[in-house]
Amino acid sequence: MNIRFVKLQSGASDHLVVNAVDVPARHWAGLARTLCQPTRGAGADVLIGVGHTGQGRFDLSCLGGDGVTVPATVWTAAAAAVAIRRRYGYQAVRLRADHLAFEVSVAGQEVRVHLGGHQSAPDHPDGWRITVRYAFDGEIAHHAPASDLFAD
Repeated sequence: MNIRFVKLQSGASDHLVVNAVDVPARHWAGLARTLCQPTRGAGADVLIGVGHTGQGRFDLSCLGGDGVTVPATVWTAAAAAVAIRRRYGYQAVRLRADHLAFEVSVAGQEVRVHLGGHQSAPDHPDGWRITVRYAFDGEIAHHAPASDLFAD
């Protein structure tokens, strides 16, 4: 089993982004605990799983380093969009996480995030401008059973 990931920095947080199809849902918490640790993994605050639902639309799953689900933010949306740009080539994407929807456009390291749907952000009518810094691409190659890598 090989799991590719991208490490990015946005806001004050480090994010690891993986393709949701690479990891069965039951292993997400263990993967977050393993990958987010600075000693055993790549070190990050949040693990973001992206699932492509077609035509530039993606579902997000966000977990903290302790394996617990955390809410998506404009920073996680921005990091996910940059990783999606690197992997799929989309410059503009729609992201859905829990009850939130984001419309995101990427131009290099500069990302513009808008809340989608009926949500409003009166303090940011033109959306958030966020700088996302690419750290590195990585891969975990694991030949033992997945339950060993993602032990709960």
